[in-house]
Formats: sequence, C-alpha cells, structure tokens
Amino acid sequence: MDEHFGKPSVSDDLRTWYKHSLQKIQQDGFPQIGEWLEKGDIVIGKITAEKGNAKLVDTSQRLKTHEQGRVDQVLLATEEDGHHIAKVRLCFARAPQAGDKFSSMHGQKGVVGATFKQEDLPFTQQGVVPDIVINPHAFPSRQTVGQVLECMLGKVVALSGTWHNATPFSNTNTGYSIMEQLHT
Repeated sequence: MDEHFGKPSVSDDLRTWYKHSLQKIQQDGFPQIGEWLEKGDIVIGKITAEKGNAKLVDTSQRLKTHEQGRVDQVLLATEEDGHHIAKVRLCFARAPQAGDKFSSMHGQKGVVGATFKQEDLPFTQQGVVPDIVINPHAFPSRQTVGQVLECMLGKVVALSGTWHNATPFSNTNTGYSIMEQLHT
C-alpha cells in the first residue's frame, strides 16, 4: 500500500458536506492553523493506492461526531524507515468543572474544588465579584512569590493606566515599590 498526504479529489455524486469539509484543507492535505473544524470535517487528508492498482482511495481522517475545535498546531515527522507521521492539535474552550487541573506561568498548580454561581460568591462594595478564589497558604508552600508580585503589579497597571516592566531579575518593581504604588 502506498500512502501519501494530500487533498482527495471530489466527484459530483458526493454529498455537499464532503465538499464543504474539503474546502477546509489545503492541497498538502492539512488544515490551515486557525481553521475551525467540526464533526465530519477532514483533519488529515490521506490518499492510498494499492501497489499494482491504479485506483486511488480516500483514507482521510475525519473528526468524530462529538469533536470540534480550532486548529492550533500541525506536526509532521518522518520515522527512520521513511514512514510519515502527522498530528493535528485542536483547541476548544469549555467551562471549568470540579476536578479540572490548572497551572499558572509561575508553576502554581491547583485543582478546581467547586464552581459557584456569581450570586453565591463574595463581592465588594462596588459589586466586583472575583473570578477565582485561591487558598492563600498555596503561595508560601509552593514558593511562587513571583505570581503574587505579578498580580499586584497587574492591579497597579489597571488602576494607573501606565506601563511597567515585569521581566524577572530586575529591581525596577520590588514588592515594596508595588505596595507603595497600590496605596497611592
């Protein structure tokens, strides 16, 4: 069997959804990064020909009924024996649920313990409701002080409307200077 990636040809007797899914892949058989794919769309276009037989067969990979998402990355590789491998990564947004794991850029890891309706959460006098509630003991135990500094600096930037340097290993925004800016 001879396989190669590519856009399969379409005959007029095929259904319209098949033609629509072919419009989402390029001539190389892969979707463009940023393309939205849903059920039935071709993710990887593949054409197979049996050795000694001139007939080409469409063996493309399609999304299953429950799958959908935006193409985030297309990876191509070749094994030592010359066999080609392709992977397409899809991203999609969904609401967090209890048990989902998250991590910040600073390595502060956590698990969603519960989700609440907005009216069940605490609020300020101005009516501001937090998006997330974190156990304060998590920061010293994981030693992610950088995340606390980044949160405070983000508040300063939001209130003052100014630009600040948040690169690591710089002394321009120490904890004390950020706290002083928050008090003013």
